[in-house]
Amino acid sequence: MHSGQGWRLSRSLYMSIVESALGEPISDAMATRDLTAMVAAGLLMPVGEKRGRRYLPSDSLRALEQEIRSTQPNHPTINPYNQP
Repeated sequence: MHSGQGWRLSRSLYMSIVESALGEPISDAMATRDLTAMVAAGLLMPVGEKRGRRYLPSDSLRALEQEIRSTQPNHPTINPYNQP
């Protein structure tokens, strides 16, 4: 999720992401319910009001993302121009 990486999530962006993943749009009401549920679950923090509302990742979501990343092996960056 974008918010896990520190990005700001809006309702319209959430709707676009869900449509891209499912292949069909969701309603404004469904997006609002989903985002409200994620706030209630402690995953997102709302910032702003009404049309200006955005959602940021909660501290627990950031910690979870860091925990997941720490279990992933590091992949070295390979410069194709330095290959023998």
